[in-house]
Amino acid sequence: MDLPLKENEEKEMEVSESIPETAGAGETMSDSKKGGLKKFFLGLGLGALSILVLAAVIFGIGIYRFGWSGEVVAKITKVAPYPAALVNWHPVRFSDYADDLETLKTFFASQGAELGAEIPSEQELKSQVLDRLLKNELSYQLAKKYNVSVSDSELEAEVEKIVSQDESRENVEKTLQEQYGWGIEEFKEKVLKPFLIQQKLQEAISKDETLNQEAKQKAENVLAEVKRGEKSFEDLAKEYSEDTTAEDGGDLSYFGRGTMVPEFEAAAFALGVGETSDLVLTSYGYHIIKVTEQVKDENGEVIQVRAEHILIKTKSLDDYLTEESAKARIWRFIKI
Repeated sequence: MDLPLKENEEKEMEVSESIPETAGAGETMSDSKKGGLKKFFLGLGLGALSILVLAAVIFGIGIYRFGWSGEVVAKITKVAPYPAALVNWHPVRFSDYADDLETLKTFFASQGAELGAEIPSEQELKSQVLDRLLKNELSYQLAKKYNVSVSDSELEAEVEKIVSQDESRENVEKTLQEQYGWGIEEFKEKVLKPFLIQQKLQEAISKDETLNQEAKQKAENVLAEVKRGEKSFEDLAKEYSEDTTAEDGGDLSYFGRGTMVPEFEAAAFALGVGETSDLVLTSYGYHIIKVTEQVKDENGEVIQVRAEHILIKTKSLDDYLTEESAKARIWRFIKI
């Protein structure tokens, strides 16, 4: 059916029928302009990214192959996480390596003459720094295995120990700045934290019976000999003890409270004169302790004891780290 249209409506339809081609062309031109801009900015972005990647590669070659160093390198590596090495896929940051190397150089520059020793070569310093960082990283990984950690309060307590020996915190800060270029916080992070972690890790390793079955068995055998009494304690100490006091029959001379590690002290002060302990486990190993004398105050309280001991060592942290290092996947990127 034909629909009645007004004359102007018919004209509008005629015009509209001729519009699509022109409008379509207009839209295509607009889209083309937009597409061109997108391509332009995309190309610009890719170009910039390519330049950054190239710069990163060149910079990496510079620090790894040619040993670039200095203030500019230090600033860049603090931002860009270039690794100096990988330990079981965990990075040892190049910035930490560069900082520690500069610290050692500062130390020897300020203290070398006073030490009266030959200053290590650049190659030796680099090797020392990298080896220490690798040891620290492996220690941190093992610390997680043994659930070992160090709190801020423990770090501050260690600082206070140092302060108490050096009159004031200001003196400590001055010494750190002059000799190492460090503040207190850097000293905590770079020295005290790994020290305490490794100290706690040694204790944990000593208590790990899977690592120390042989040492425990030997200590039990020696204790059985002590109890049989066929040989004197002094002779057994000379024969079996792995401590430097062995040649003196295990004699430790007199000591008061706060001198020995807590486990050893508690056992020694709990014994009477002439009594011998069972096995006492400390971070050093298994001890057998014999008290030979006591010193008492006017109230009859024991303030000093004289004791002998036999020590059978458990696995040391250094030995354990050597074993774990041999099994670890370690990549060194620094040219030394």
